[in-house]
Amino acid sequence: MKLEFQTIFYDKIKSYILTAVFGIIAGLLVAFFSTFPKDDLWAFSYFSSETFGFWMFTTSIIVLFSEKTKNAFLNSTIYVGLMFAITAICKTITDYQIQLNQGSLEDYFFINNYNSFSEYIFKSIFNVILYSITSAIVCGVLGLILWNGRRNTKFSKLLLIAPAIYILFETVFMYYKLFTAHTMLFMSIIDTVCLILYIFIFSKYLFFKKAS
Repeated sequence: MKLEFQTIFYDKIKSYILTAVFGIIAGLLVAFFSTFPKDDLWAFSYFSSETFGFWMFTTSIIVLFSEKTKNAFLNSTIYVGLMFAITAICKTITDYQIQLNQGSLEDYFFINNYNSFSEYIFKSIFNVILYSITSAIVCGVLGLILWNGRRNTKFSKLLLIAPAIYILFETVFMYYKLFTAHTMLFMSIIDTVCLILYIFIFSKYLFFKKAS
């Protein structure tokens, strides 16, 4: 028996377009925050790398509110794939602009074994596709598994609580870094909010009992 989960993402083109929009926005956020320093109090840059609490939260929301397992797979694949693709594209463009502005583009091509600009473009596109598709497929498979958290079984409840456990451990680590190294304040706040929201949203499903 399924829990009475609300369904937000249906097996419809409009839902997949909405997921794609979320993925693009997420990728742009990653690219934006990656421009900030890592070693100050707020450490905004860690929003885009080395921390996964926010992405665990948002992907879990998309998966668990998908209508079917197929939707869960496609939605998580689209969301993560586009996020990683946008991130990789922005990073490639930024690296190119930096080398161009520094006048060291030829050295950059030589170090990375690029024989021409067209080869650089080809390899950049290949790396973006490989980076995004690999991540998308992995998250899609995990989404298939997590979607079973909608069912009213002991195993499904373990699945349902798994993202919260991960976010909790990461939150504790963020606060550890905050108090010992005086950094990660932004991610400490973000992870705390994500953990509270996840518990608030899914606690009623976690404690749902099948009628006898």
